[in-house]
Amino acid sequence: MGFGFMGQVMLYLLITDLGMPGIDGFEMIRSLQASAVISDLDIIVVTALTDCPIAERGGQPGGITVMHKPRRFERLRHRVRQLIKDRQQQVAAG
Repeated sequence: MGFGFMGQVMLYLLITDLGMPGIDGFEMIRSLQASAVISDLDIIVVTALTDCPIAERGGQPGGITVMHKPRRFERLRHRVRQLIKDRQQQVAAG
């Protein structure tokens, strides 16, 4: 259901995993970044994959925040708040 809204509403932040049933998280991220509609989407990946399997799959495209599970949600919350603050400053600056 969440993907049905892509391109219909303005999205600023996506929190996702790389390993999802029936979805290649790597390809999904690359497709989103290539889309003109949401190319400036901030993406946070929370994954159980370590750096080696991520590198074997071609690594993460630039600008992606990767957090490894298990993750304390305080760090995730801090990163989300920082991205929101950065976005608000961009909007205010015009």
